[in-house]
Amino acid sequence: MGLVAWDSDNVFYHNNFLGNGTFSPSFGWGQGQASDPSGGNNWDYQGEGNFWSDYTGNDADGNGIGDTLYVVAPNGIDHYPLMAPHEIVSIPSTPIGLTNGTTGTSYSYSTIGSNSNLGHSIEYQFDWKGDGSDLSNWGPATQSKTWTNGGNYNVRVRARCATDASIVSGWSSGFSVTINPPETVSPPNMPSGPASGRTGVSYNYSTGGSSSSLGHAVEYQFDWKGDGSELSSWGSASQSKTWNTAGMNGVRARARCSQDVSVVSNWSDALYVSISIPDILVTPLAYDFGNVEVKKSKTASSKVKNNGKADLLISTSITGTDVSMFTITSGGGVSKTIKPGKTLTIKVSFKPTSAGSKSSSLRITSNDPDTPTIDILLTGTAPFSEKTPDISVAQTTLDFGSVKVGKKVTKTLKITNNGTGDLVITLSGLEGTDFSIQGSSGVTIKAKKSYSLKVLFTPKSAGLETANLELSSNDPDTPTLEISLSGTGQ
Repeated sequence: MGLVAWDSDNVFYHNNFLGNGTFSPSFGWGQGQASDPSGGNNWDYQGEGNFWSDYTGNDADGNGIGDTLYVVAPNGIDHYPLMAPHEIVSIPSTPIGLTNGTTGTSYSYSTIGSNSNLGHSIEYQFDWKGDGSDLSNWGPATQSKTWTNGGNYNVRVRARCATDASIVSGWSSGFSVTINPPETVSPPNMPSGPASGRTGVSYNYSTGGSSSSLGHAVEYQFDWKGDGSELSSWGSASQSKTWNTAGMNGVRARARCSQDVSVVSNWSDALYVSISIPDILVTPLAYDFGNVEVKKSKTASSKVKNNGKADLLISTSITGTDVSMFTITSGGGVSKTIKPGKTLTIKVSFKPTSAGSKSSSLRITSNDPDTPTIDILLTGTAPFSEKTPDISVAQTTLDFGSVKVGKKVTKTLKITNNGTGDLVITLSGLEGTDFSIQGSSGVTIKAKKSYSLKVLFTPKSAGLETANLELSSNDPDTPTLEISLSGTGQ
């Protein structure tokens, strides 16, 4: 394949013609790679021509240009033939990389395919805008770019010889890249919800209106105090809060991108929420009913006032030793509400069922965070009657001896009331044993009288068996007596 320059005024330089031969008049072109039948063409430019593999001239001054001209048969002349082949670097491939991105982010782009005809190493330069105004440094075939402005860019690349930096290829085709401004999330609306409340109660607040500039989903966070010290978890646009301390709180919200959580909006305007607490005041904190006869009753009152600015919720109960003798007759119960500045009266009655000193407490629990529980001490005395019983027994042990299995033996226990009032006795303790009593388990013995209690032993198996018969009475000095029982089955 050869070059025939039929026209004139063409310029040929920095070409490598290898195996060029002689001009053939019969064919009108050279037998080699180039011929100039017209002779009207220029085969050199600005002191440099082409490399001809069959050039035999010398280079005395060593400037790379032959000292004698080269005839391009039949009529052309290269005045400055090159002594060595001219280096050519091929155009690299179109760059590849991400087609879309955002400002402020680094992206990598790569190219391949460029080479030197002399086998020299190649280095590359990227044109990041495609107009020559933003060029990279010469370097490897993969380089990175961070755009600071959004827009559409036509990234292209060229190559050059690493040995002779003046040997530069043309530009590759452009690679279209769209760079968007960084994602932003707009601030949400001011939260909506109750503007006042009390401690210990859950309140719901809602916001919305945020959007991502890239159309991504958003999630919300609430600042419950307005100073960043008490933040909710990221989540939905509607969240709940329970305050435990009173005060004014600036509830605000912000939003962030669900895909890139580093993209966060500014805070919304604040909704100011006033949280109040109740303040319980109880009078008196103790009450002595004095002397109250057995089975008689007396009533006392306690006043519970709410000195706070939020509803006071109370519940009442009787606790302590003698709870059965103290009763809340009015004002008590579960979840009673006392409005700010108001007072509730609670009445308690004392009705002793036996003589002696008695005590319990009126317990008031409330939602006052400072005083959640108050115990009002309740005391009273049931004096002993002038007619007082006095129990005595003839013996404190009963031994039935040996008794055949299945047979029944009876013993008598004499119980005497030496006092001036009725003696009321309850008998117990023999359940689940082979011992039993005859008659009722409840016995009343008049003053100065006696009662013969029949105690039975009916062994069901051989061996020694014991039990304690318990006598519980209204004798103030001896409320309980135990009689030891024993017997042997055989």
